[in-house]
Amino acid sequence: KDFATWSDEDIQNVAHFFGPWGSGGNGWGSHSTRPIVIHHEGDDGCIGSLIGKDYRVLGRDVKGSPGKIDQVQLHACMMKALFGL
Repeated sequence: KDFATWSDEDIQNVAHFFGPWGSGGNGWGSHSTRPIVIHHEGDDGCIGSLIGKDYRVLGRDVKGSPGKIDQVQLHACMMKALFGL
């Protein structure tokens, strides 16, 4: 779905929002819909193990993207490194 056309209900369902209300959920032109390069080391292989893997958000299955990780997966690795979760 085109983020520029998100309704308030869509935004509530996905639990994140970028930009002012009425902008369709991507009003500040964030990188959320574009891949970015990240550099990492010392993560015991967590990030590498999640590349291209499916994941769950709010109880819903999300198909992974080949060669990429989502910010949800990156956050999981951060939580693992910081708190052993």
